[in-house]
Amino acid sequence: MGVLLIFFSILFAGISFSMREKKVRVIDKLNEYDASIEREVDARIAVEARKGPIGKIAELLLHSSSKKKSISKSAKKYNQADFSMTYEEYLVVKFMGLISIGFFVFAITKNFVLFTMALVAVYVVPNLVVKAKISKRVKAFDMQLNEGLVMISNALKAGYSFLQSLAVAAEETQPPFSTEFKILLKELSLGIPLEDGLNNLYDRISSEDLQLIINAILIQKDVGGNLSEIIENIAETIRERQRIKNEVKTLTAQGKLSGLIIMIMPSFLGVVIYLFDNSYIEMLFVTLPGRLMLGTAFFSQLLGWLFIRKIINIEY
Repeated sequence: MGVLLIFFSILFAGISFSMREKKVRVIDKLNEYDASIEREVDARIAVEARKGPIGKIAELLLHSSSKKKSISKSAKKYNQADFSMTYEEYLVVKFMGLISIGFFVFAITKNFVLFTMALVAVYVVPNLVVKAKISKRVKAFDMQLNEGLVMISNALKAGYSFLQSLAVAAEETQPPFSTEFKILLKELSLGIPLEDGLNNLYDRISSEDLQLIINAILIQKDVGGNLSEIIENIAETIRERQRIKNEVKTLTAQGKLSGLIIMIMPSFLGVVIYLFDNSYIEMLFVTLPGRLMLGTAFFSQLLGWLFIRKIINIEY
């Protein structure tokens, strides 16, 4: 009972800190109608968060690491997921989860193997969630990109300037396309060069199709040409790329599922057998033949997964 009380106390403390640092007055809800005020509020909350308990813990975690480049790259990747939490808050929640869940599992089971597995799961799962959110967001953006490019091309044909055409596309589309292009318009209106603004857009949305249109716009800026026609041709190219991409995904779905089953099933069966009769499977870890069998099985499984991945990884 005492262990459970300590566990839930740690979780409650973390949630309380997070909720306390995100309090916004009722009148501030009106600010959502003004994008500039909304960004100012977000910046103020971020500054206040750095001064609070979570900010101090995050600062301690960041300063304790010697891999500054790795942290910067991870923060940039995390920001692409567009979560409501800042990267510092994400680190603290992840760190608290490692401590609390790891302590809880070890206190309940008194088993070092399950304790290690719990730590690995708590460390890996948030990264997988971030990666899945980025992939989902990029996919949604790509689905809207062709429609947005057609709007920009039509607006240019109607006599609008490039910035006015971007504004039309941003107003007539849905997030995440509209959100990202509104940020781009705000940056350009503040005097940021077009090349830097487009590169910032690509940093927020790492899409291959977006990279294609950015290169086309920058080349047109240097050498000239009919921008409306260029964007229209690029939109047609992107439409064909997406069609081929969907066909490839359909044809390789079975191979991907086979590779996933091959990777998951041995580990899943091993955990199930360990829970029912740990002495039966512990022989694989404590005896030399068992360790050789484990090493051979792991190598064979990895080799099979690499072969399947090579077969289904079609470049186009």
